[in-house]
Amino acid sequence: MVANGRCGAVQTALLVLALCASAVAVRRQGNNSCPEGTQSGCQCETQCCRPGTLQFGDSPDTNKQSFCTDKPFQEQYKMRILEKVPVQINLRDYCTDTILFSSYSAPKVDKFSLVEFPCTYRASDCTLITDTIGQEECMAGFDVYTKELNCTGSTSFYEKFVSSRICSQDIERKSNDALFYDPGHEMFGSGAFGAAGVPATIGACNCNYTAAIRATTGRVIRGRTYTDKDLQTLSVGVPNGFIKEGMSTFYVEIVMGGRSTAERGSDTECICSGPADVSAACLCELGTKKIPYVYNNSFVPALTVLVSMRKGQLYYTNTFVKFNFEETRASCSGCAPDYCYGVPLAQDPDKPPTENFPEMWRRTDFNLRLKAGKVCAVPVEPPLYNPEYYCRMPQTQDEVNRCSLKVYIAWSGTDRYDTPLESSNMMFSKFTQMGVGNIASQFLASGGSMVRQIGSRAGGRGSDLTA
Repeated sequence: MVANGRCGAVQTALLVLALCASAVAVRRQGNNSCPEGTQSGCQCETQCCRPGTLQFGDSPDTNKQSFCTDKPFQEQYKMRILEKVPVQINLRDYCTDTILFSSYSAPKVDKFSLVEFPCTYRASDCTLITDTIGQEECMAGFDVYTKELNCTGSTSFYEKFVSSRICSQDIERKSNDALFYDPGHEMFGSGAFGAAGVPATIGACNCNYTAAIRATTGRVIRGRTYTDKDLQTLSVGVPNGFIKEGMSTFYVEIVMGGRSTAERGSDTECICSGPADVSAACLCELGTKKIPYVYNNSFVPALTVLVSMRKGQLYYTNTFVKFNFEETRASCSGCAPDYCYGVPLAQDPDKPPTENFPEMWRRTDFNLRLKAGKVCAVPVEPPLYNPEYYCRMPQTQDEVNRCSLKVYIAWSGTDRYDTPLESSNMMFSKFTQMGVGNIASQFLASGGSMVRQIGSRAGGRGSDLTA
């Protein structure tokens, strides 16, 4: 994996919370030296690295900014509390797993840290808010978002990157035929899906695998006439119908020390073999490891990543870098089914097609059912049945932006000195006794703003929460 993010691109996209600056703070040492005694069989540069070195293959003579995160750190390097460690945040394409955008940060071990992408969603239309006080608040937030934070216009990250990567009817024009649109069907419609009582489904954007099949098998595909057998030759991609209308065609991945939130094989109960796989294990992987930023034309505002290490290293058994969700039925409390992203129901041969994937996954309104809800998305404008549930814009520059893409990083396990890590106690799933386990719901439940004033360790050594 070679990242393609540049510090200049990050600045252009207004990722202003020191994604470049904090990464530069990790000493840049080059990648042309490797001390003796790396972990068993680990070859310099290609199989392991020192924190702060370049990604293998990247030249220090260019303005391309990268830091080694995709390989295990050398055995001599063991992380200790409050030491900076490079973390890579990727936006990856669902169809090809290609990294579309990368940024780097250097959070401190056992410090509950925030990395924020401030300009990733469009501003709300305040005229759609009927409450007078709410409309005034919206207009004040609009001024902060557009004028003080400069988060609108053609140069914003939303317009430059996000908006063209949301599944819609014109996706083929936007994606150069990398995806094609599959329309849904309406209840009591006519034609192939016209049986009375069939619940409505929305459209989907299916991956065009013709080039991938040709590269894998040599078989030339005419049009999109490939078969399930052709799909079985591929290991990269998602099943047809998974990328629903209103959903981003990319997912969020966090990488550190050779471990990834999208890591395949670390959990045999949640593993996907490729785009032909619609098993429960595959859908579990998609629902828990490959989280979109945009879902139902709404935004997944924050994800919490738990880094679990042992003796300051990440290659032991039961160490990982993974998303943390509250494993209760209340994980999507506070949002309607349409806004709850999670694990789709797998196919059940004893049920009709309308009760199986992907038809059930593409249901609308309150007809959608999931095997497990994971995280709420928040609409830009409030739905009629819940006028408080929308992307409130920040009232000050210091306020955490409610719907911008945010990654919170917490730590568990022990550092190089076997000192227990405590910041996992700071995770949002433990901030309430009411079972509300996702950040979006807690923002809405609290009704208040959230600023970067969270202590870094549960033991009391507090400081502002920064990336």
